Amino acid sequence: MDTEKLTKLESKLYSEIPLLGDRLRQQAIKELSAIKTPQSIEILTKALIFSEDKNVRNGVLNTLRQIKLQDTSLINTVCQLWAENREIELTKLIKLKGWVAYNPLKLRVLTAVSLGWQGILEEEDKIKVVEILLDLLKDKEGEIRQKAREWLTSLSDEDLQAHVCRLASEENNQDALDIAIEVNYRPLEPSQSALFYYFTEQWERYQEIDPDYHLLEEVYYHAPDDLKERIDSHGMGLKRLEWLWMLLGGKEGRRIATISAQRWKRILEVLASARNWETLWELVTVVPVRWSLEIVKTLKNNRWLPKAPEEKGVFNEILNLALKIKGKSIPQGKLIRCVYDWNHGDSISAIALTSDDKILVSAGGESIKLWDTQKGEEITTLKRHLKGVTTLALGADDITLASGSRDKTVSVWRIPEGNNLTNLSANNASVWSLSMTDDCKIMASASYREIRLWQYPSGKLYKTLTGFKTEVECTLITKNNSLLMAGGGKNDHTVRVWSLPDGENKYTFTGHQGAITSLAVCPSNETLASASKDGTVKLWSLSTGENKATLQGHQGTIWQLGITPDGQTLVTVSEDNTIKIWQLGTGILKATLEGHQGAIWCMDISQDGNLLATGSRDNTVRLWSLPDGASMGVLKSHQKPIRHVRIGCGPEGICDAARTLIITGSDDKTLKLWKWDLPQLCNLPIFTIDTPQQKSISDILINQELTPEEENWLKLMEKLIDIKNQRKSVIEPEKDLPSDTDENTINLEESTEK
Repeated sequence: MDTEKLTKLESKLYSEIPLLGDRLRQQAIKELSAIKTPQSIEILTKALIFSEDKNVRNGVLNTLRQIKLQDTSLINTVCQLWAENREIELTKLIKLKGWVAYNPLKLRVLTAVSLGWQGILEEEDKIKVVEILLDLLKDKEGEIRQKAREWLTSLSDEDLQAHVCRLASEENNQDALDIAIEVNYRPLEPSQSALFYYFTEQWERYQEIDPDYHLLEEVYYHAPDDLKERIDSHGMGLKRLEWLWMLLGGKEGRRIATISAQRWKRILEVLASARNWETLWELVTVVPVRWSLEIVKTLKNNRWLPKAPEEKGVFNEILNLALKIKGKSIPQGKLIRCVYDWNHGDSISAIALTSDDKILVSAGGESIKLWDTQKGEEITTLKRHLKGVTTLALGADDITLASGSRDKTVSVWRIPEGNNLTNLSANNASVWSLSMTDDCKIMASASYREIRLWQYPSGKLYKTLTGFKTEVECTLITKNNSLLMAGGGKNDHTVRVWSLPDGENKYTFTGHQGAITSLAVCPSNETLASASKDGTVKLWSLSTGENKATLQGHQGTIWQLGITPDGQTLVTVSEDNTIKIWQLGTGILKATLEGHQGAIWCMDISQDGNLLATGSRDNTVRLWSLPDGASMGVLKSHQKPIRHVRIGCGPEGICDAARTLIITGSDDKTLKLWKWDLPQLCNLPIFTIDTPQQKSISDILINQELTPEEENWLKLMEKLIDIKNQRKSVIEPEKDLPSDTDENTINLEESTEK
């Protein structure tokens, strides 16, 4: 029957026409009863619920009583409306007829509970049935709630009991937890049991099944974030040592090497808040030395001493060394080493580093190589150019890489996969410089007498910029992607500026007496600095086009310059073996740095502006602090001149000693990755420092010139290693681990007395 007819019949059920109303209502009931479709039964059932006419209600009830068990769709319709309204006559009818809905499952369970039919717990979806029963503990009817609880507390199926426990522990279902505890349900799977006993604080049972904390450890380290957070919160709140052993990978310390600095900090905070000084003291030869220092100072501040006389002596030895260390930060110092040494196969012509410092790109000869800076492995080699690669440009997305070559082409790649995306072959000579906008939509390739602007990803050449007399030596695009700048080579000496994306010439700067070697723009994009083979730097206003200043002082070619991120300092490196530090705003020379024994060809400034690295023809890289120019060390293992240097601090730009890395590229065909040793060593758990590393620490203390800060940290580390080797640490296997509840309880009252 069509919807219009049903609508008319439904309206008759509520007709109030004088004298005819009752007759129309009865007629509608009769016609709808004859139809017997879910739609007609729904209309009738709603009349039973909402109509106040006794004759209508009785007529509808008579019709509903005639529904047979095989009429599943009709039964479902009635049950659904009952579930929504719980009309008393419908309740009686459903119980009288013994109706259980067929679907959905939630409705089926509700009607089964109302009817008292527990057979539903034997059906295929019994696990889901249990979950629905837990939901029914919040039902609006007390009788439904009571029956659901009775069923849940009398489950005979062990799988269902275990599922209640899983919901209690993994899903944080409080009702499941209450029921599991009330009737003593137990999980079946060992790891689930460990987690359940942990959350229900049944420590004796926990110790019985997980004495080495392996089960809880595996659950924790494979848990989703929300469950991991709950496990953490529970353990920290109770200040139980089970939480500590779980994090550390049991008393064997299986996970110690993976514990983050933030995690160590939290562990020590929890133990200190519980005044569990004994465990803190045991951990002093386990944690990284940076945290050993914190432990010793915390124990001292709380006037705690070990009970054993020999341990008191050890404590005082460590304390005396710790007190010599001033401040909490680890000094960068001069202790730096080469972590990875890669052979490219040809002299390095260009390098690039992703913003997260994870991928290094190097060009040499006709090939481009990608290196994993974390694992020290080669990722892939990119081959397409027929002649030497001269320049690289890496997009801000860390995915789009462009390479220029002597073969007169530009290739665009997707990294780290190394897919060749497109090749631009319209240059009329070797490509000497590449630049691209942050969104990678515009690429500028510099060649003989011209710069070509390409649209990407279409690869369309949309403008050629001319005016130079010879090769264009260098290009640069401002951070706001609004200007392109380029410097001319031999017999040209000009700097030209174009607006982007239109490529309209804005300025042509003249005045240099030699080829332009390097360009840099201050962070505000107001000032352009140009370096030249004439030994000078010129500062240009990008808003007015005027020459603001000419900086003189170098006695040879200035090969590269750079501006600190705060825009205050300009650094230049020269053929005359010196580095000069200038105040950018005034052009005043602040310092001249000496030490290199050959021309300085490259430099880089860290993202925080505090560190300068310079590479020289003398085969060394020197490190300097900024803005004072103090020497920070010398890197000496390259066999030929240094062509490229790069400082990496990660995407956050936090250049602390633990994060900073330095990349160097040389004519000896190698690339090297350097890191500061002291921060690395101070963040290694004492427990994990192996014999070769221990010997290295001793050798450093004997053979190397160290700052007082470095020496103090290393002496403390050496002492802790020595003590660790002499005594049995708490983080060691124990043959007979007690299972009593006191072992892992942090007793606040007892600890306070101590």
